[in-house]
Amino acid sequence: MRFVFFGFGDPETALELIDEQILSYEDQLENRELNKERWQSKDVFVNQVAELGIEMNRMFLTWLLSSRNKIQAALPVKTEAD
Repeated sequence: MRFVFFGFGDPETALELIDEQILSYEDQLENRELNKERWQSKDVFVNQVAELGIEMNRMFLTWLLSSRNKIQAALPVKTEAD
């Protein structure tokens, strides 16, 4: 929800916040994937929820990276005079 309000502020600050979220989701994904083998020994329900967590994490990470690229591309090009 806060993402909507980025348009009212400084785009550079928005990119910094997005970068923080990207790092957080990358760490979470790494941890979830490391724990995946442990989840394999659980029942099918635990396994499915674990898979959902991994897939949702990947989805959010993909969306954040895409959003960051689009925001970066929309910024005015800075010159030496800026």
